[in-house]
Amino acid sequence: MNLKKETYNIWIPLLYVLVALIPVMVLRDFSPANELRYLSIADEAIQNGTYFTFTNHGIPYADKPPLYLWIVMFGKWLFGSHCMWFLSLFSLIPAFVIVLVMDRWARAEIRPQFRVDSMLLTLTCGLFTGMAVFLRMDMLMTMWITLALYTFYNMQHGIGCRPRQKVLFPIYVFLAVFTKGPMGILIPLVTTTVFLWEKKELRQWGRYWGWTTWGILLLFCGAWFSAVWAEGGKDYLDNLLFHQTVNRAVNSFHHKRPFWYYLVSMWYTFMPWAFLLIGAAVAGFLRKTRVRNDVDFFFLTAAVTTLIMLSFISSKIQVYLLPAYPFFCYLAAIYMSRYPQSGWVKAAIAVPAVIICVAGVSLRVISDMDGLSYLGHPLFITAGIILSATAALSLWFLFRKRKTNLAVRTMACGLLGAIFVGGLAVPSINDRAGYRAITEKAAEISDTSAKPLFTYAMRRPENIDVFLGSRNFTIVEKNDTIGVDTLTNAVVIVSDNAIGRFKNDKKTQIGADWIVVIDRQGGASDKQ
Repeated sequence: MNLKKETYNIWIPLLYVLVALIPVMVLRDFSPANELRYLSIADEAIQNGTYFTFTNHGIPYADKPPLYLWIVMFGKWLFGSHCMWFLSLFSLIPAFVIVLVMDRWARAEIRPQFRVDSMLLTLTCGLFTGMAVFLRMDMLMTMWITLALYTFYNMQHGIGCRPRQKVLFPIYVFLAVFTKGPMGILIPLVTTTVFLWEKKELRQWGRYWGWTTWGILLLFCGAWFSAVWAEGGKDYLDNLLFHQTVNRAVNSFHHKRPFWYYLVSMWYTFMPWAFLLIGAAVAGFLRKTRVRNDVDFFFLTAAVTTLIMLSFISSKIQVYLLPAYPFFCYLAAIYMSRYPQSGWVKAAIAVPAVIICVAGVSLRVISDMDGLSYLGHPLFITAGIILSATAALSLWFLFRKRKTNLAVRTMACGLLGAIFVGGLAVPSINDRAGYRAITEKAAEISDTSAKPLFTYAMRRPENIDVFLGSRNFTIVEKNDTIGVDTLTNAVVIVSDNAIGRFKNDKKTQIGADWIVVIDRQGGASDKQ
């Protein structure tokens, strides 16, 4: 009876997270930065009939392997258009799989009453929550890496069917590579090697990275690279294997950051649990007595080695650290379960609770600031009230009831409740977050007036073809003042910071940007 109840309880947080994220999954627009680009690349691949080599408006795009783009292409084929809810599932489901794997992995080290709270802690951990719905391949890669490391751990400890695990281990590693690239193999390779070295079992390395592993990896990678060669030629293969890997690692042409970048960014990307996660890792690293067994040690090894390795790589953005999140989170969950009344555990929960409480009640004041009026939407204000109330309640559980697990659960549920309520207001800010509304309106005006469509000074406007289909439009860059000044009969989508060039033209603001209708001689007026 207890086992049935325990099994039932671990599905409750997943259901709650699913419900909380549904409004965001269904109602939000695609972001211009990356999501529209992936959709545009997939559309171009469908049109060109290519499956292993990709282009973005005719320019070779060897930045990412094909697995995630295949998913986007499949969704377009299945539904006839790109569906946000469908594509979001390929971030959300991997997030759920990761948490279920980590829960099973750490089950013996976490007291039963803390298991649900450990899952909620992970699923509400800053960037991890965002990547559970954002359309990127990082969560999918993290799932394969987590499965690979879990399989290695079971092999190393003689748990489960070894012949089956010897095959699954390299398959998971390959799928991680096939999803995002070389990090898919580097993270498992470095983590497992360091773990065996620290355990003084490095001579056993060949048992896990032996002929079977390398043979399967070479077989699958050979088939993939051969298909790339046949479809895109030597130049595309060189771009995929060297330009997008070695060059990014040594002297990045994109997202170049200093060595200490993650040591700073993790303080806000781990929120609201940053103090708890970082504190647990530091305690384990500096005080070996905190590391009681191989589960603790492996989680600490995976978290720290991933952080250090990624810090040495030139190209850095916050999301690249995502594969380390499950191990940081569950290492913290183990320590929280063991030392629930520890002063540093309480402080690590109380500090963000106070910050959230203050931020929630301050939202109405913040919404009066320039450019933030959209936060005054009643649903956003309600979300702020939920945050403040649940954060205050978590402090009560923490200090009056001395229930650390209920404090974490309350704050996590409050965050998810606020996401649900705030998600219902997403349509009110879609015109600020995405290009669908302004593009479709500009296309309508262009059709009605029979004027050609342009964009001016927009950020990454090339991928609005996702909304326009085969319709032609022309991009005018912000520094091309001559090009914009020569427009005489046009509909132009203009960024807010460049609208000053069109003082005397008819214009309509949609979200943060504008539609300008030029219907005269001389182009943009009041040249600056």
